Order: sequence, then structure tokens, then C-alpha cells
Amino acid sequence: MNVAVTAVGGVVGQGIIKSLQDTEYEVIAIDAEELAAGLYAARKAHLGLYAKDKEFVNVIVEICKTENCKILFPGMDAELAPLSKHVSLLKANGIYPVVSRPDVINICDDKMLTSAFLKSHGFPYPKTFDLREYANELDFRSHQMALRERGRMPRSSVSCRPRVGESLRE
Repeated sequence: MNVAVTAVGGVVGQGIIKSLQDTEYEVIAIDAEELAAGLYAARKAHLGLYAKDKEFVNVIVEICKTENCKILFPGMDAELAPLSKHVSLLKANGIYPVVSRPDVINICDDKMLTSAFLKSHGFPYPKTFDLREYANELDFRSHQMALRERGRMPRSSVSCRPRVGESLRE
């Protein structure tokens, strides 16, 4: 059976390829970057599009139809939302994507929603604040630098991150 694996230039995509080695599954690698390492680790490979491209899902469908792929493993979190929104289209073409429902992906992608979900279900959760509510009251950078200079950084860590995404670079 042919299975498609996307974002094969990243660790997750390459890990999926590695996990499927020496199995009955034939991996069809897909990535938007022609130098993506995983494209060269599979017997068949295709250039795709980035998840933010409006034609991303349509190109995935065409590749999967051409290669007769029955299962689709997304290799990057940015691909989960567009794929989950088009599960019906994928399934109508005989492709079964390994993705959660859009509402689950939305919670997982948003740090505030994740924290609220964990709290509401009785799980331990990190204290999470929307800094926009404190924008006029706090200057974290100067406060942190002052504490660092005095050698008094607090034992509990504070991390400022974007609400959605994994780093400040996005």
C-alpha cells in the first residue's frame, strides 16, 4: 500500500519515513523544498507546496491520486489545520489523512486555549497570561535585565511566547 508523507525535510517527516522502513508500505515523500532530505530517502518523491498556499491540499490530492496513496501522514504541524479542514475532500478521493478534528487542532495550536482546556478538565497546566492585558503595566525586558544584573533571577521561569506558533521568529 502506498502512503504519502509530507514535510519530509523536517524531523517528524523523516521519522515517519524511518518508521515505515522495512514494512509493507511504500512511502511517497512530499516536500515544498527540493533539497529536503526525506525526498531522497524514499523511492518516490514529489515537490509539493507550503501549507499556507491556497492550493496546498489540491496538490496533495493530485499527488496522492497519481501515486495511489491511501494514507496521508502530515510531517509538520502547520499542515494539520488545512488538511483537517479538507478531510471530506481527501476521503472522497480515497485518501485517509492521519489528522485530528479542526477544533482539536485549534486548541492544540493556541497556548491560551490549551491552558484553559487543561484547567477545565482538571489537568496540571502552566499559568498562562495574555500580555496584551498588561501591556501598559509591565516592561518584562527591563525588569528581567535588572534582576539578572543583581543575580536574583526568580527560581520559577517565565517564558514569553506567541499565543500561536512555536517561536518568536514566526
